[in-house]
This record gives sequence, C-alpha cells and structure tokens, in this order.
Amino acid sequence: MDTVLKVSLSKSVRKTYLFSLLEKCFDVHFVEDGDFAEKDYGASIFHRQDLESPRRAALKRHTYVLCASDGPHLYSDAIRARICFSDSVLAPWSFRNRTVDNILGNTYGPVDSHARFKAVTSIESVCTWAIGKVDDHVHYEVGTMLPAIPEGGPLFKWFNGGCFIELLPLIDFLRHITGISAYSRPRPAACIMFDDPNLHSTKYGFIDFGELARHARGHNYHAAFATVPLDLYYADRDALGLFRSAPERLSLLIHGNNHVANELGNDYNDEKRPAIILQALSRVERFEKRYGLPISRVMAAPHGVCTESMFKDMARCGLESGCVSFGSLFKTNRGKAWVNSMGSRPSTDIAGCPVLNRIALNNPNAALLAAYLGQPIIPNGHGADLKDGLDMLGDIAGAVNSLGDIQWGSMQDMSRSGYLVKTEGETLHVRSMSRRIDVKVPVGIRSIRLETSEFLYGHGTPGPRCTVNSQAFRDMGADLTIPVDPGDDVSIALPHGHPVERSQVALPRTPVRAILRRLATEAKDRLQPYPYRLRNSLGGARKGPAGS
Repeated sequence: MDTVLKVSLSKSVRKTYLFSLLEKCFDVHFVEDGDFAEKDYGASIFHRQDLESPRRAALKRHTYVLCASDGPHLYSDAIRARICFSDSVLAPWSFRNRTVDNILGNTYGPVDSHARFKAVTSIESVCTWAIGKVDDHVHYEVGTMLPAIPEGGPLFKWFNGGCFIELLPLIDFLRHITGISAYSRPRPAACIMFDDPNLHSTKYGFIDFGELARHARGHNYHAAFATVPLDLYYADRDALGLFRSAPERLSLLIHGNNHVANELGNDYNDEKRPAIILQALSRVERFEKRYGLPISRVMAAPHGVCTESMFKDMARCGLESGCVSFGSLFKTNRGKAWVNSMGSRPSTDIAGCPVLNRIALNNPNAALLAAYLGQPIIPNGHGADLKDGLDMLGDIAGAVNSLGDIQWGSMQDMSRSGYLVKTEGETLHVRSMSRRIDVKVPVGIRSIRLETSEFLYGHGTPGPRCTVNSQAFRDMGADLTIPVDPGDDVSIALPHGHPVERSQVALPRTPVRAILRRLATEAKDRLQPYPYRLRNSLGGARKGPAGS
C-alpha cells in the first residue's frame, strides 16, 4: 500500500469539498495549516501572497502556488479561452504543443517563467502555468483559480467539463508527488465503438462493414460493434467474411442480452442478475462455436444504464470488463462510494468489475484527457452518426494517431491492456487495472513484479490469487515476482473470489415482447438511411444546378 502524503493548505486556500474529493483519488491527506515550518509535510499549497519568494525558494518540499488574484469560482462570469500548451517535457504529454478551447474563470494571473521554471500553458500569450524542479522537488506556479465544486458531485464531472484547465495543473501536481506519473501505459490504446449492429447482412443502417474496413485500413483505426446477444441466432456469410478477413480492424463485443429498457439497471434479485448475464454469455458461446468469430468479453450496457450489483455479477460470471460513460454511471449510481473518484485511474473498479469509460465521437479534448490518465480512448456512437460518410472517423483517427504509437484493437484488447508499468533495472513493475492482462515483455527485462491491487485480492478471498500463463498462484504475499525473458507474452488472469456456479443457474425464457421489440428496432435501424437519402436528393433537386 502506498504511503499517504501529508499536504498543507494555507489558511487562505481552505480545505473545500474539492480537496476531500482529491483525497479519494490520490494517496494524500490535506491539512489546513499556515505554519510553513512544519517538517512532516511532503507538499504545500498556498497563494502567492501567503509567502514571499525567498521563503518559497527555501521550502524543502513540493509546492503549488496559486497566482490568481481572486477566490474560487464556478462558472461565474466565465469566458471561453484558447489554452496553448508548450512543448516542454514537463507539460502533460498528450497535450504538448496543442491548443485546447475551454471555459475559464475571467480572473487569472500571470506566471513568470524563467531559468528555474518552464512555461506549460499560456492564454493570449500570458503564461498561466509553469513548473520548476529543484533537487527532488517539483514547484508549480499556476495563474488560474481553483474551482468551487458543489458538494456531492464527482470529480470527473468538472475535470471533463468547464473546470478542466483549472483542475489539470492540480491533478498533474498530485500525480507527480504521489508517484503515479512514474507509471505509464505501455502504449496508448484506442477503439472506436458503435452500439447495436449485428451481422445479419453486410450493412446495418448507415454502416457498411466492407467500406468501413477499407476506410479503417487507410486511416489506421479499429471499429468495434456492440452487438445484442439476442441477435446472435444468425450471421450472414459475407458479413462474417469481412470480419474474419480484418480482425485488426473490425470486432464485436456484448451489448446487454435482449436489449430491453433498463435491462441492466433494474433492481433484480440475486438469482435473476447472473441468469441474465449467463444467458448473454451462452448465446455468445453458441455463436462463436457455430461461426468461429470471437466476441470480446466486455459488456457495453444498453443506454448506459447499469447498477453496481449488476457489475458485481458480471465479474462473477466471467466478463472481463464493462464499458459505460462516466456520465451515465453517475446518473444511475448516485451516492455510491466509488462515484466520486471514478475517472482518475485507467479503469474504475465497481464491485470487482473493471469499467472503462467511453466518450462522445466529437470530443477531441476527452480523447487527450483519456490518454493522459492512462485510459483507453473509446469514442462511441451509433450508425446514424455516419449518415454523412466516414470523414468523421478519419478525423478522429487522425487526432488519436497524432499522439504517437497507438495500440488500436478490439475491446478485449482495451481491457487486457489495462495496466501501468514502471521499469527498475531488469524488473518491470506492473499495476493491473483489469481482471486479465496481456503483457509483452520489453527488451532488457528479466522479471515482472505484479503489484498488489483490488483485483489481485479477488474481492473477498482470504489472500491474493492469480494465474500466470495458466499456472495458478495463491497466498504469495504482497506482490508476485515472475521470472521472464525479453519478448515473452505473459497472460495474467485475476479471477473473482466468488465466481458463479453456472450449473446452478437456470437461464430465463425470452419474452415474446422482447423478440418483437428487437425485430422492430432492427428494421427501423436498417431502413433509416432511405428517408434520409431521399430528403437529401429531393433537396438537391429543388436547388437545381449551379447558376440556375
């Protein structure tokens, strides 16, 4: 377990709800204390006027200095600003040398960048964030104000929204001083997801699988389709051929079971929840056996609705991950302890099930933020988003690929790449954020040290347990060291401590109304392009030729 770092707050800063939220996300404890001489603080946060420059320089600890001249705000007289990030190695890596549009409180102070401090951001050519390093300590000077976040709201709501640029420096500071920034994802990972399509033909509404596969090859991306298990009774031979010939570009994952309203969000009893999940899995397994096309064991909840207890039984039934937007999770799970801190890690542990965030197709800032936090980049939409063609996907892929060497892949790949690494000599330290991870051993590495995590302890088992390349380990102490050779492929599985006994679960009968509803929805989706294209053609005909 990491040591909790004590951070002092000057009396002018005050310990607001924001700092209580940050304590849930990082191994820190904030203390209101104006005595800067206190020795056991690892860091201090204060306003520039609280301490003159010579005394600031003499502090032998990490410091975060607020240079704005006003107090906290929340959208009061907010303006939209263009924030320019520098190319400094101290800037958050995914934002370097980029310009981001964001809402900003209208009060921000200039920050001096000089030999000891490197500029990180500027607004209208005014430096608003600079970082310096002295010995082993980092020193942040920030011109934007701290937002006053209302009590009861989760951090991600503001970090992903209008308070992004006010929160980013503080979160970056905490990641540095707690050692999180020393760990990184081996490669940024990305997958573009679409809800609902099945393989009953080579097209599904506005989606043409063949055209999309060619476009994905040309623009370097992967598209995964969340398919409804009820639809898996049949697959078109040509559609199967397209997926089999392009597994690096096209894949499937699970989308509910029958796709009825609130399917994973109802308050089911302990018998019905696993029955729904196991019925979905049994349909997936029959499809895979009949057609030989794999489906990722990742559940995209229909309409983004899923309860904590349903996530728990997903893990118990063998699903590797869930995938829901943070906004949807918050709406359906208000008051849960994990809600306030979700979004600060590569995945969110909900009752033993790792849950991945998905973002809107047209939100490039969210993609940069996901990459910075070590989360897979999962832009999500529906077939109707492609009504005007695939140019949107080309733009998304271009923006993501500009981040460097991207691991495009299926949702199984996104789930199994859910870990962070740090290298020390010939040892690769691995922090798993998923129930199963696949590790490619880098050159020069002779051992993997699997660090303790909530998944390692199996949520309720007496001691840690896992399998490494099918070899079982139990009660191996705090961490597990695995001897390896460079280039090895190591598969590490962390099973749930209380799995469901499938033989003891009776699968439910499928209601006729669920079948009829799904058939009607599929028909509507498939017919959707025709009225749209007819309206466009009639509109073009009414305008007439140019110059008429």
